[in-house]
Amino acid sequence: MTNKLSIIMLQLLMCLIISCDNTKTLDVESYLKYIVNENNGLVKQSKTNNLTMILEYKPIDYLALLEIDKFSLSMNQNTFDSLKGNYNNQLFFVLKLQADGENDFLKANSNNQEDFFKRVEYYNTSFINDVILIQGQDTISCVSANLERNFGISPQTNIGLIFENKTIRNEDFCIQIYDKEFGSSKTNFCFDKNSLTNIPNIIF
Repeated sequence: MTNKLSIIMLQLLMCLIISCDNTKTLDVESYLKYIVNENNGLVKQSKTNNLTMILEYKPIDYLALLEIDKFSLSMNQNTFDSLKGNYNNQLFFVLKLQADGENDFLKANSNNQEDFFKRVEYYNTSFINDVILIQGQDTISCVSANLERNFGISPQTNIGLIFENKTIRNEDFCIQIYDKEFGSSKTNFCFDKNSLTNIPNIIF
């Protein structure tokens, strides 16, 4: 009887542990699709007039996987864990900018070459000052805004954004963007805590 009772108690304990662990586990391909799926709360979009802004949160796991693929490294746990260390204490986002009917966002609404170079300079130098992370009463400055030139190959212009993660709490936050070059109002892209904490783990 004692042995049977012990087995029953062990089974109940295992069920309790499993039920409390809500973290999903996905294979690499499924994980990559999860991150870019708008339904999972990691991709936000705003449109004003003919300008579309898309802000995508990029977890360090995702960045490590991209690096493995880029350099054709072995897809294993050791390599993955090593690469993740390169991104500690930082939050990463990609801002995608696109104007309707334009092949190059930086040339939108203008045929003037001077406007084009002015925009390139703005996004390369001053734009970083117009992006902040807001959490409660706290504001955190953007530490890097990297403009990725596509030279008209794609209608989208991408800007990589990085924030220091040392003081960011495990709470909801918003990324506020004030694109002064195109005269748009301040745009808030808000991310809830659950969307970030429920990101699946990866199984190799």
